[in-house]
Amino acid sequence: MPATVAPVPDIEARGYAHPDVLVSTQWVADHLADPNVRIVESDEDVLLYETGHIPGAVKVDWVADLNDPLTRDYIDQPRFQRLLRSKGINDRTTIVFYGDKNNWWATYAFWVFRLFGVENLRLMDGGRLRWAEEGREIVTAAPRYAEGNITVKDRDDVRNRVFREQVLQHVKSGKRLVDVRSPEEYRGERLHMPEFYQEENGLKPGDDVIVYCRIGERSSHTWFALTYLLGFGSVRNYDGSWTEWGNLVKAAVEKP
Repeated sequence: MPATVAPVPDIEARGYAHPDVLVSTQWVADHLADPNVRIVESDEDVLLYETGHIPGAVKVDWVADLNDPLTRDYIDQPRFQRLLRSKGINDRTTIVFYGDKNNWWATYAFWVFRLFGVENLRLMDGGRLRWAEEGREIVTAAPRYAEGNITVKDRDDVRNRVFREQVLQHVKSGKRLVDVRSPEEYRGERLHMPEFYQEENGLKPGDDVIVYCRIGERSSHTWFALTYLLGFGSVRNYDGSWTEWGNLVKAAVEKP
């Protein structure tokens, strides 16, 4: 039985723009045996899944599974399709992500899946921590599923992704750029890119927004929140982020 933890408001009552993209831990518990639902764990700690996970959940390793082993980029369409099929995912499967670090890496995986046009994606509210705090079942046995039949589109690097030349033009145009790194990074112990904005600085749902962090994982969480929870219509993630920008010759940098 779930342990007693602090209650949270119902997802539908929070005023999110797209509340259907979130599911509760109870919803996940009710669908553990649903053949049309695949639960996916993606963590910063790539060894965490093996210590225990939600029953029936499969692992997506953000390093080994999603990133090309040679090029600083994501895997291509054929490899991504093989990955999803190996997890037993079909065209009509509802995919539910969760993970550690407040779902940072779960939303990172969610974002990569969206690059390939995968639909029917959900995020488990509260992530791995809330599932554990509620005392719900954790298992170590990895499930085995029959090969899936999902057909994946070619990767779209335009709608939700942005590259450095586009960021340069974005900055020159004075458009919104959101730094999602820690306060220590932003304050100048490590330098930041120009034009940092957040809600109190006038960020509005109609803005054309680029988000970044160090390697694009924290900013994918902000991309998710702005896009699905707050209803922003144009948000792109700069996955090159500070790792790339901070090493560019003559790239604009500010220190507060």
